Amino acid sequence: MMHDMGTPLTVLSSHIELLMMNPDRDDLLKRLETMKGQVHYCAEMARSTMGYLRHDGGMAKNVNLNSVVTMCLQVAAPLLREQQVTLEQNLADDLPELNSDIVLMRQAIMNIITNACQAMADGKADRKLFLTSWCEEGEVCLAIEDSGPGIAEELRESVFETFFSTKGQSGTGLGLGVVRNVMTRINGSVKLENGRQGTGACFVLRMPAVQ
Repeated sequence: MMHDMGTPLTVLSSHIELLMMNPDRDDLLKRLETMKGQVHYCAEMARSTMGYLRHDGGMAKNVNLNSVVTMCLQVAAPLLREQQVTLEQNLADDLPELNSDIVLMRQAIMNIITNACQAMADGKADRKLFLTSWCEEGEVCLAIEDSGPGIAEELRESVFETFFSTKGQSGTGLGLGVVRNVMTRINGSVKLENGRQGTGACFVLRMPAVQ
C-alpha cells in the first residue's frame, strides 16, 4: 500500500505546488477535481488494506474490467501527460463481469502503467501505451503494452520477485511483485509477453469471468 500511494501522492504534491505559485489559475477547478480523485484513490486503498488486516471477506463484488481500466487511467492521467505518453485503447464491448476486489485490481493495473511510464522515461522514440481487453475461454483479459526497451529474456521470471528491480538504486522492486500477489489473491494470473513490434513489454492479466 505504501509503495502504491507514491503515484497519487506525487500528483497531489505537484498540483499543490502549482496552485501555491498561482492560486488564481484558470484551471483551478479542474486541478481540484484531479486532486480530489487522487485523495479518493488513496482512501479506498487504505480501506481495502484495513479490510484485509481484519480478514474481511466482503470486499469482492461484480465489476466490469473496462470500468476499472477507465478509473486507473483517470488516476494516471497526470503521469501520462508529464511523461508525454500517447495512449491507445482497444477495449472490447460486452465483456462479462468479474467477481473481484476492485481496489486490488486497480493496484495491479496502476503498477503496470506506472512501470511502463518509468520504462519509457529515457527513451527518445515515441512513447506509447497500448491497452487491450477481450474475453477468451471463460477469462477476461487485459494486455498493457509499452513502447519502451523491453525486458531481457533471462530476467522475465525474476521481475515478479519481491525486491527484484532492473532500475538499480532507483527501484524498490515492489511494483511487479505486488501485481503477481494481487493476481494470485483474485484467482487470476499475469504473464510477460513480447510487444507487438518486437520491443517493449506486454503484461497480460487474466481473470475468471462470472459464470
